[in-house]
Amino acid sequence: MKITKRIKGETVAELTLTKLWSNEWEIEYLKVEPSHRGKGLASELLERAKAHAIKNQLLLIGYLEPIGSLNREQMKSWLVRHGFKHSWYDFTNSFHKGSQKRVLIFNGSGT
Repeated sequence: MKITKRIKGETVAELTLTKLWSNEWEIEYLKVEPSHRGKGLASELLERAKAHAIKNQLLLIGYLEPIGSLNREQMKSWLVRHGFKHSWYDFTNSFHKGSQKRVLIFNGSGT
C-alpha cells in the first residue's frame, strides 16, 4: 500500500506499507524529495498511515533502515514522537525470515 503526497501533480513524498502477517504491516519505504524536506511531509504521511492502522486495527512495524539524511537514532526518535513504542517482533512468518528483532510498533487496535 502506498501513501503519497502530490504537489502540482508531482509526487513529492511517498510511504509504502507492506503486509507481513495477518494484521501486521511494516513501514517498508519512506522518501521525501530533497526540495520538499523539512516541511512536515513525512510526518503527514505517517499520520495518514496511523489513521489507516487505527481504522483497520493494524499493527505498524517501524523497522526502517535509514538512508539519506537521518541516522538510526534520529529515525527512532521521530517514530517515538509519533507514538511508536519499542518492542520485539518475530519476523519468522514474514518475508524477512529472521528471528526476533527490536523494532518500533504502533498498535492501531489500541491493545
